[in-house]
Amino acid sequence: MLQTLGKEAKAKSHITKRSIEEFTSPDKIPTEIEDEILDKYSQYSLESDMTLKSIPRYLKDLEIPKLFTKNNLYINDLTVEGTDIIDFDKLLLNSFQLIKFRDNKDIIIETWNLLRYELKTTKEHINLVDLIKLNNELKLNLDDRLLLGMINVNGQNTVNLTIVDFAYIMGKMGELTT
Repeated sequence: MLQTLGKEAKAKSHITKRSIEEFTSPDKIPTEIEDEILDKYSQYSLESDMTLKSIPRYLKDLEIPKLFTKNNLYINDLTVEGTDIIDFDKLLLNSFQLIKFRDNKDIIIETWNLLRYELKTTKEHINLVDLIKLNNELKLNLDDRLLLGMINVNGQNTVNLTIVDFAYIMGKMGELTT
């Protein structure tokens, strides 16, 4: 299984500026996803502005698995600065990414579990030491700075990579289908 992961990793070890931008700031969100987001958003914004307190129900309405939303500190980043009112552009991008996670849940979980299996860990997170070990075992020759960048994928200055961080990496690599 280790060799299989190594071949997969080598085949997919490229991240291009285009693949990152298509996930982090797409020129155009696919129409069917945008329509789904607008439909749910309108339920919370017809009579007044959507606020932070609406987010849990909104995510439930979008059928976003809790796996991708628990312990996320990004929620406050969705507001208009200094308020609890949701900034629609920020919500649109975040919802797009979460829908990609939802629609690719099985492959994200399968790949994450394979990674944890290869590291022989049952922890819910992976740290830099784990990534260096995997890099060495698979002979990927990835620079330690790149590995550290993977750990800090969301800019949260954390020392652990969670399944949500891993899903973001997969999205940036262009591995999540629409």
